Amino acid sequence: MPLQLCILLFLPVPASIVWGLYFNAFFKTQEHVNYSKK
Repeated sequence: MPLQLCILLFLPVPASIVWGLYFNAFFKTQEHVNYSKK
């Protein structure tokens, strides 16, 4: 299996985990903001 194909297949898994943790932490710090005012 080519290296590019391995990267293309397996990189989104840790990337999505890191992205999910990042957004989870970000929105926890932004809980005091009332988004319904927009």
